[in-house]
Amino acid sequence: MNNTMIEEFVQRYGARIDCQQGRNTVYTMGRAMDYYDNSRSKVDIELTMEAFKHLVDMDNQAEVAYQAGREEARIRARYPSVAEAYAQYKMLLELCK
Repeated sequence: MNNTMIEEFVQRYGARIDCQQGRNTVYTMGRAMDYYDNSRSKVDIELTMEAFKHLVDMDNQAEVAYQAGREEARIRARYPSVAEAYAQYKMLLELCK
């Protein structure tokens, strides 16, 4: 994830973000070395209730769209004629753009 995406998220939702880097220490012979471990990093996000509700609604819509896309892909895989018609539809759509 890049910083531009994070900045856009903060502006879109009026969020306050606190990132805490996870660190691990590796002990070797004679010394210890610290390194950042992204799997242990933590992000705290503070949102207004309105922004939180909007975020939850958008997540729900994305999940519904994802499941619909998976079902449509399953149908296209099962029925070649539907896949061919879909490919033609996508081509016409691109030509109209």
